Amino acid sequence: MKSSKVNKFISLNFNLKKEIFSFFQAKDIINLIPINETFKYAVENMKFYKQIHERFIWLISNSELKFSNMDQLNNLFLEKGESESAAFYICLYLSLRKIKNDFRITINDSTFGENELNSKFLKNIILYKNSLTSLNLEGNNIGINENNVIYVSDALKISKSIKYLHFGNNVLGENEKNMQYLSEAFKTSNSIQELILHYNNLHENENNMLYLSEALKINYSIQMINLEGNKLGLK
Repeated sequence: MKSSKVNKFISLNFNLKKEIFSFFQAKDIINLIPINETFKYAVENMKFYKQIHERFIWLISNSELKFSNMDQLNNLFLEKGESESAAFYICLYLSLRKIKNDFRITINDSTFGENELNSKFLKNIILYKNSLTSLNLEGNNIGINENNVIYVSDALKISKSIKYLHFGNNVLGENEKNMQYLSEAFKTSNSIQELILHYNNLHENENNMLYLSEALKINYSIQMINLEGNKLGLK
């Protein structure tokens, strides 16, 4: 019977599900919905169901819990038997709980780029926080894996609120695809006004500046760009 109720609920129109949420207690909903669906709705609606909060209060309140080690937490949930979808939404939920500022995000962790799952979380957080104006990602070594850059670039293409983007010191220059992906985002973004790309070794490949210059021909919102420390005249 319970399985039948779950299937019927999941198949409902999303707006109808929201109406059901308003009539039932959180515990009733959570008892019916698989954990990955529960956390998905918690993220989409930011309704911090009491049972979810209580179950993971030790994580939410843990001062050592950082956005940059969500990949480790994700693996922990997988080891405990949660599905990939469930683990992802649990960690995304916890990330949103820890990053409470809706206008500014600063992440500075040299190990961040080592696991692309971190960038996947970041992409979703950027998309959720539609009032975000300042994104500081300095010194995260995002460029060591081009998939990291793809996730962030995809989010920048959609975001309409980010005005300040600090992408400095992220080893972007060695792989020209990094600047190719970022530049595609700059072509479509009409909100970024201040762009910092300093100390990214952009001199390592001549196409890096080609991609960026092509983007700047189209982008009319960027008013200031910082390319300090890229040794552009040396190669």
